Amino acid sequence: MTHATRKQVDRLRLQRYLIAGIAFVLGLLIGMLASAAEPVATASEATGWALADIATLSETDRPFQRYVWIPPWSTEDAAAAVDFVVNSSASRSRSLHAGRRIANGWMLAYDLRLLAPAPDDFTEIRSVWDGLAIDDPYFHVPKENSGVRASVLGPHLEQTQAVATAALTLSTGAIYRADWLTVRLSSQINGGVYYRMRGIEKFRGSGGGQASYLASRGVFNTTAEKLSADQRAAMFFSNVTGKPRLIEAVPVLVRGGGVAGITHDAADEDIRDPAFHPIRNLLTGGKDRAREILVPLANGLIEYTLFDSNGELQDEVPPNIAHDSTIPPPYSQRLEPMASCVRCHSRDAGWLHFDNDVLKLIGSDLDIFSDIGDLKLTREQVVDRLAGLYAGDLDGPDSQMGRARRDYTSAVFRLTGLSAQEVGEEFGDIYRRYAYTRITPQMACEELGVQLRAGDEPKETIARLLPIQPGSPVDPAIGFLRMGVPINRADWEHVFVD
Repeated sequence: MTHATRKQVDRLRLQRYLIAGIAFVLGLLIGMLASAAEPVATASEATGWALADIATLSETDRPFQRYVWIPPWSTEDAAAAVDFVVNSSASRSRSLHAGRRIANGWMLAYDLRLLAPAPDDFTEIRSVWDGLAIDDPYFHVPKENSGVRASVLGPHLEQTQAVATAALTLSTGAIYRADWLTVRLSSQINGGVYYRMRGIEKFRGSGGGQASYLASRGVFNTTAEKLSADQRAAMFFSNVTGKPRLIEAVPVLVRGGGVAGITHDAADEDIRDPAFHPIRNLLTGGKDRAREILVPLANGLIEYTLFDSNGELQDEVPPNIAHDSTIPPPYSQRLEPMASCVRCHSRDAGWLHFDNDVLKLIGSDLDIFSDIGDLKLTREQVVDRLAGLYAGDLDGPDSQMGRARRDYTSAVFRLTGLSAQEVGEEFGDIYRRYAYTRITPQMACEELGVQLRAGDEPKETIARLLPIQPGSPVDPAIGFLRMGVPINRADWEHVFVD
């Protein structure tokens, strides 16, 4: 073999090695890319979506737009649940208004003028909605971090877009994340604004309490009692409280009619006191400690409030009366409006079914009139009053409650295209994931904009997303996540913007 031929063979061999090496490296790169974490939408991208929509609107429409970002881990029914919550809590309208779908359905746009047509209502709704920004950890710097009670745009956003969105909408609270907003709008405790959104807060203390509240909602239970227009059901055992319970159904002056439900409940220490037993006090109803009131809204949904026996507005049910069994242990099972009510009542089309134990007594040979001695009524008056109060079919399909369930089911379907139970379940899932699920490194990656694939190591990705300088102080929450230890949602909210 000549020298020239040998050089040509070596060159060909080298080329084959190079091609094989390049193929091997490309294979590794392709494999790495195939298994690498994928980017997903973040608050910064959502801000751009909102700004793009605002740019298509007239100058007169822009200040009234508010946006809700549906995060990428949400289900296909999440938007329906958000519509349900917004129309249940933040709407004073007689009509139902679904948010406009933009960004391929990943963002909802609401016009506050539609949710609150009356000027006073609009001012109140806008103030509460925009005021949430001081606590929002995903598009803003929470007041606990900033040290001021003011809306501060998050530094992680694309600042030009964020500032432009705030300027065009005249609000730094123009965008919120759907799961966070769902919890805030539907809660009354732990930073919730349900009563404020519904205009209920003004009935606290010197605001007149339960009587003023009911009158403002078209529920005149005293007048209804005088006209024998109210109905009652009493039970020895409630599946909600585990104690005797009285239920009142009172007509409501809303469009198309309707009925308000008022429950009267005793505390654990009262169960041996006959004065608190409704069936032992059929005409008076007996004493109570707490009341839950459900009133149909003009748009067909339901408003929820809690009062004590003195008619004072309450934020939650005392634990010796009832608890929220839909909250998973070990979390505190505090029963609050509206979240607890929706999770509990949705399985029965908004109004829980109940037994009227009095019906089993009426018509029997038992003397059930032992509580009338001091009422100065004849037996005939008592029989007539009891029959009017308790003998009717209050819970059947053709009863007042039956109609209330149909009206509510119809309103929910017209708004969302889902059944009341389906919306309630989706709402419950969103609430549970946000409030009652610890943040794992994988969840943290997802909420920071990185979707892990099968086989990826969350700790490695979270270490890259949450870098720390050697010797620098680090928040314990970040340290735990880097170690692979889940943290609570409140801790995650505190460090997210950092």
